[in-house]
Amino acid sequence: MKLKIHVPVIFHAPVTRSSGLRSILTFVEAELDVREATGSEAPMAVSHVLRPKVLMRNFRLFDGRMVSELKRLNGNPDPTHPLVKLAFSVEQELAKTAAAELRQGGLANVHPRDAIDMLEAVAKNDSSGKGIQTRRDQYAAAVAQKTADTRIRNLVSASADFDAMRAAWISRAADLFSERVVVDGAPFRSSLGMAIRVDHAHQRVLVDEVDLEVTTAGWRVPLGQLDYCLLRPATFYFGIADNEDALACAEAISSERSIPVESDRKGLPEYFLPRHMLPSVDMRYPELVRASKAVAFTVGSEIARRFKNREFAVFDDDPSVRYAFDRLRDVLVTAEPFGNPDERLEVALADLLDTMRANPTKTNATYRNVLHQHSAVFDLADTIMARWEERPMTIEIARTSTPGMRSS
Repeated sequence: MKLKIHVPVIFHAPVTRSSGLRSILTFVEAELDVREATGSEAPMAVSHVLRPKVLMRNFRLFDGRMVSELKRLNGNPDPTHPLVKLAFSVEQELAKTAAAELRQGGLANVHPRDAIDMLEAVAKNDSSGKGIQTRRDQYAAAVAQKTADTRIRNLVSASADFDAMRAAWISRAADLFSERVVVDGAPFRSSLGMAIRVDHAHQRVLVDEVDLEVTTAGWRVPLGQLDYCLLRPATFYFGIADNEDALACAEAISSERSIPVESDRKGLPEYFLPRHMLPSVDMRYPELVRASKAVAFTVGSEIARRFKNREFAVFDDDPSVRYAFDRLRDVLVTAEPFGNPDERLEVALADLLDTMRANPTKTNATYRNVLHQHSAVFDLADTIMARWEERPMTIEIARTSTPGMRSS
């Protein structure tokens, strides 16, 4: 199946003879493939009610991975055709990416001047009740106006990189479509699936199963936009296949704190396939990212406070804490929690923890008793670091051939 969408393209050209290169927004139409499957090819795997009578997510197993759809259970459903919703969801993601790229380049370098506002209006969630079809029609009208602009068309002709940028943005759109599949007419997208959560609060240890799509804030939110409530220092996550490890963690917390272990009997998802058949995310590295962000947020907030308050003592501080924080932050900027592990992260986190604890009395005196006030964050990091160090290791032995001998 092919779907047509409007793809934003950011290219570069001088807007006037005397100006340097500017970031210019235009659009192209692209017809891209989206995969189709039947219900038997993508069987229903899990159904999880996120909010009773309000919201649920259905998971299917397709091509060895989980795909999901979000369904609203209350209110009047949007009558927009499912394939139009799919196409607009891709257009929204492209618009969000393009707006962020233009902002990063500087507002003074953007042409036309309303480009960012237009893209952000498309990307944001809309609660007006107009429906997705209406919003997409409005987007199409705005796109037609931009592409009909004679000046922008002339800039396209004058640009040295337009063809390359058009190919790059269409490739991005194709990647987004590759994450989707239409099952019996309904659009699904690649999903992380389910995880087991162990949380100790309110004098109990609660073990339940959660939808990773709605619990990724602590991993996904940029460091500068974190809030303490997103750190969840009393919570641990395990892959859906790691039930024994999750229960062992819960029992250890129960024994240490003398509080009971309880299972959530209310919000458990319904499984249509045996759990061992479902892909399971190894949560050790995502958890290492989350712990690193929690420590970096906590320490960075204290460093920032001293500078903001213009405390003259900051000039006499031991800079080793700031340097260790900077090294961890630099790794976290590019760390993808559900991607390939960055080996630098473990080293940078351990370095900051060791630096903070090298002289705890001095650290607490300088940073408002941080090791005590935020002990839960540092305990979280210790526990997750221990889990990371105990991960299964694959050792590859490279055989070298000796001159005069055949390698086997």
